[in-house]
Amino acid sequence: MADGRWTPRAAMAAGLFLVLATLQVAIPAHATLEPRPARFGWQMYSTKSHVPEVWTEDATGSRTAVEVGQLMGDGRAEIHWTEPLASALCMDEQVRAVVVIEGETEERILCS
Repeated sequence: MADGRWTPRAAMAAGLFLVLATLQVAIPAHATLEPRPARFGWQMYSTKSHVPEVWTEDATGSRTAVEVGQLMGDGRAEIHWTEPLASALCMDEQVRAVVVIEGETEERILCS
């Protein structure tokens, strides 16, 4: 390159450098635009979810509040709470349904 021309080896090394540098910037930039928290994303453990409101219903239709923190431990934002909560709470023979409210969504799961 003393005469200002690129050798094939130098051009390949420069191209590889540019590709790797672009990837190091593009991948985190793309990850920042994805919905949070993304499973296995860099922000997976950087946020904590809001614990849902949960009730159990018995045969008469009366509701009993459930202390979710005692069942699920440390809440993580990427976990969808409904299925694991319902299957655990439906093990009680008195429970006929589980009501889970996460944000704006209310789900009522009948126990079988």
